[in-house]
Amino acid sequence: NGKVINRITRPSVVVFEKQNGEFPKCPNDNCVIDASDLNNLVYASHVTVLSNTVLNAINGNVSNLMVSLSGNRIAVSNWDNSVNDGAVVIYEKIGGVWVEQQLITPGSVGQNFGRSVALDDDTLVVGAPNYNDGRGAIYVYRHINGAWVKHGLYSPQDARPYDDETNLAGTSFGSLLAIDDGEIMVRSAYNY
Repeated sequence: NGKVINRITRPSVVVFEKQNGEFPKCPNDNCVIDASDLNNLVYASHVTVLSNTVLNAINGNVSNLMVSLSGNRIAVSNWDNSVNDGAVVIYEKIGGVWVEQQLITPGSVGQNFGRSVALDDDTLVVGAPNYNDGRGAIYVYRHINGAWVKHGLYSPQDARPYDDETNLAGTSFGSLLAIDDGEIMVRSAYNY
């Protein structure tokens, strides 16, 4: 029995948490989530709308949100195709409340940083498919001493760049990601 969420007042990441082994019950089959008034909803005690930090990090431009969950952490990324800019915010559940822990940006624009995001325990992988003229890359971060620290930047040597003359897209390495038990899987959007 899927319930429909038919309105959220702003682009949001909504966290539904089980209570007594079940997800929150909607008062009817057509749930309405209004991010500005969650406290007045019958089932709101286990529904959280995360903050707008990742949206504001790229000057309020909203193109896409990606989410990855691992244990008591959530990584939320946003990127804007019009400026190829992006950011990731890490949230951690502390004392039953989702708390914003760190904002991560690549340090330069033009990468589509955050187009994909994958989180596994203390490892965060962020895709940047427009890195290096569309060749693409992934950023790997490790959670060390309470902070997310860049561990590496990986881009294939033989990836194809964007071709201005033919309008042929670059390889876009890092378009999709997955991580499990220390193994990272990366998809390129286009052939080499």
